[in-house]
Amino acid sequence: MSRQGSTSAKFINYYELLRVRPYDSQAAIQDAFYLEIKKWHPDKNTGETPEDKHIALHRTKLLIEARSILTDLHKKSQYDADFERLYPRRFQKLNTPRDEPVNLKAIQEKQQQNRLQSLNSNKVCWYDFSSKINRENNQVTYNLQRFIDRNPIFEARMRFNINSEWTEFSRRKHYRFSYPNLNVALPEMQIRYKDKKGKYHYYKPIMKVIILSKDPFIAIQDKYTLLERLETQRRRMAYKVIVALVSSGFLAVQAFLHHSWV
Repeated sequence: MSRQGSTSAKFINYYELLRVRPYDSQAAIQDAFYLEIKKWHPDKNTGETPEDKHIALHRTKLLIEARSILTDLHKKSQYDADFERLYPRRFQKLNTPRDEPVNLKAIQEKQQQNRLQSLNSNKVCWYDFSSKINRENNQVTYNLQRFIDRNPIFEARMRFNINSEWTEFSRRKHYRFSYPNLNVALPEMQIRYKDKKGKYHYYKPIMKVIILSKDPFIAIQDKYTLLERLETQRRRMAYKVIVALVSSGFLAVQAFLHHSWV
């Protein structure tokens, strides 16, 4: 039996790690492993922060573990039995044959094509981020790996909650942030690129809801409270802008009339 044992809390989805299915051939699993290890091996992350290197090392260990289990028929059989027992619907869906077999070479070519397209047209191929929550210490790891890999000319920054400070724009792939005594957080991601004239172009930030509490009802209540507070702040800001515009227009009219009578 694999090290995840029989409890769902310790279970690791090796198929998701390697992006394969239970019915894929041993050759396909090996190819998928080599494709993923090229992206995550620590030697490929020499320029990252110590935190990124730690994540890359951990991911590499999981990939090696996944290959050792899924390429051993006996271990794979036990692993599949555990998977089906713990998550029967998910395993059934995962084990449903695709209409067409996986073509890893085509996937790589498509990814390279997307990178070139982004480089040549300033088009965003994928604008999103994922998160992994540790509810024991209310710590969240944010993953921008997919966005950074697919958008070579873009930089990104994060704001980990409402009213918190933005990080610097960079091509950093991972962030880790702690939320002590919070039930819910509303992190945001914003991206930009620099054109050939040196001018920056900014995209509208995207927001996600991160449920930190083990009690979903409390988290949902806090979520709506935060969203209402955010909407109130936006309305106030919009009102101030309108008042400023009206005031400036009124002053301009007054100045024009005064000038006309002089």
